[in-house]
Amino acid sequence: MRTLYALLPAVAVVATAFPATPSYAASTLVVSAAGVTAHCPNATYTTIGAAVAAAVAGDTVHVCPGIYNEIVEVNKANLILEGESTLPANCDQFAAPDPAVDSVIEATSPSGEGIVNLREDGIRFQGFTVQNNQGSTLGGYGINTVVGHSGYLITGNVIQGNPAGMYYNTSGATQSQVTRNCIRLNNTGFQSQPAAGNGIYSDQGLDNALIDNNAFFQNRKGAITLDKFQNVVRVNIHHNVSHQDDALLNIFRSNDSVVADNQAVGNTGVAVFVGDDNHNLQILRNTLQNSYDGIRTQTFSTAGSDQVTIAGNTVQNATHDGISAGPNSLTASTVSDNTVTGSGRDGVLIENNGGNNGNTVTRNLLQSSVRYDCEDLTTGTGTAGTANTWTDNRATTSNPAALCPAKPTLTISKTHQGDFTGGTKGRYTITVGNAGPGATDGSTVTVHDVLPQGLSAVSLSGTGWACSVATLTCTRSDVLAAGARYPVITLTVRVPCPRTTRHGIDTVTVTGGGDTATHTATDPTTIKRGKQCEKHTPHKPHKPHKPGKQHKPHKPGHHRPADAH
Repeated sequence: MRTLYALLPAVAVVATAFPATPSYAASTLVVSAAGVTAHCPNATYTTIGAAVAAAVAGDTVHVCPGIYNEIVEVNKANLILEGESTLPANCDQFAAPDPAVDSVIEATSPSGEGIVNLREDGIRFQGFTVQNNQGSTLGGYGINTVVGHSGYLITGNVIQGNPAGMYYNTSGATQSQVTRNCIRLNNTGFQSQPAAGNGIYSDQGLDNALIDNNAFFQNRKGAITLDKFQNVVRVNIHHNVSHQDDALLNIFRSNDSVVADNQAVGNTGVAVFVGDDNHNLQILRNTLQNSYDGIRTQTFSTAGSDQVTIAGNTVQNATHDGISAGPNSLTASTVSDNTVTGSGRDGVLIENNGGNNGNTVTRNLLQSSVRYDCEDLTTGTGTAGTANTWTDNRATTSNPAALCPAKPTLTISKTHQGDFTGGTKGRYTITVGNAGPGATDGSTVTVHDVLPQGLSAVSLSGTGWACSVATLTCTRSDVLAAGARYPVITLTVRVPCPRTTRHGIDTVTVTGGGDTATHTATDPTTIKRGKQCEKHTPHKPHKPHKPGKQHKPHKPGHHRPADAH
């Protein structure tokens, strides 16, 4: 019997493209382990399996709160299974589920598969707590999807206490999505069971898949491990958070995949580990803090990775290396625009062996590494005798020494004393310095000023500077050491007489010297009317007498007689 159920739980569903649903009106089948209750007055089934057996493709199986000790097999396309568990506010803080409010599936699979096994296209599974599969010598998972199908949506679940959280395999015909789940503490049989210790694991084929906006906590092999006996293709891993897992990601034998905008804190191993045989992999804009290594490529066979892009990532306080390539593991790849600070060994390291060549390392900011900010142990015809090209990196230390020459960072400031007074002259002082870590390279350093409206330049000069009042520009090319300053530039201006107090902003820039950036300083200026302005103000004319107004007569005795001389 099918009954309609109107009260749906507040679980957000991520939109995706699923196969068309049947033309008939789908039904909702209601399951309650406790039978009919005040909370579930429309319950018809006491097990999830019985409701799935009665459902047809496109139906919804709504599972009321309670504990369901069963293995759930779903083999009907486009079926929706929805529970009433809500995601914890913080996935890091474990609390046992409450069967009064959570829909909990808890069982042990002797076959090494999942407690929940999804075996058809377009199945949606959301709002459950799936936990405590003890597994077997074959392994065990919380949720299992199979490679022959696609279009899965797994969202809003808590997956915990299993050997591995999820066995994620798809054919790729329609994109599958794993989104908004809390996946934690999946370590049962960690030393003995295959894949134990992983939050999400795949090795049977994963194609056209999204892993987005999930929270992972303390999975001892990794939040996500993707390997293949078949393909790992077109996998997008975005906006996930990994706390204290061994890794955010271990990826092997992949093609055309993207790892972007994730955050990892406190990984006990490599935050992003790129293993054998990856091609056109993009690792972009991830924030990785306090891991052993930040990003590392390494091969366990002769198949390294190529066309890998590692760009825009922030790696902080790695115990070992920030970004590194192990022997024979990386060719024809790009490491660019990353910020790596506080590494316990190297900021960026390319180890020596025949395979690590043809890579470009450019525009990275590498600071405060214990050994070297830049290190390349290969040999060839590239930068500083290595097999790779290193350009425009900002670093202090490198091996070879010419690999990342320390570059200057110019600074500029502009000041004046007090307010400017109309009808007088004012004076600005401009100072150019070098915050390092390297000296300027002898190319021209140019300072250019833009005055506030109304001010006009009288003189512009500084020891060693070649200055033009007409263009308000000063130049010089002598080398400025890190931490040093050039002699000051003095700019004298003529101050106009404003009718009222006026405010303006002086702007000055500095470029050159081997620093590719433009640095700007501003100096707010107040211009007041002064006494000098009054001297140059014409007197107002006397007001004419109003017509018809009679002059007052002179007082008697004040007229001098006409003949009195």
